[in-house]
Amino acid sequence: MSAELSAPLGYRFPRLAEKNVHGMKWKKFLYKHVCEREALIICKASNCGDCADFADCFGPE
Repeated sequence: MSAELSAPLGYRFPRLAEKNVHGMKWKKFLYKHVCEREALIICKASNCGDCADFADCFGPE
């Protein structure tokens, strides 16, 4: 997670920030979180480790 973005998100939205336990990029995490809450399917694989887009979701911001 980018410390520059993680710090203010963790301060303002601590319960949400706690859910990003695997260090997903924040834009992807927020999009995935909203889709899961609305019961929309967005994942291309059954888990992140098997997804071809893993590098797009995890790594440097």
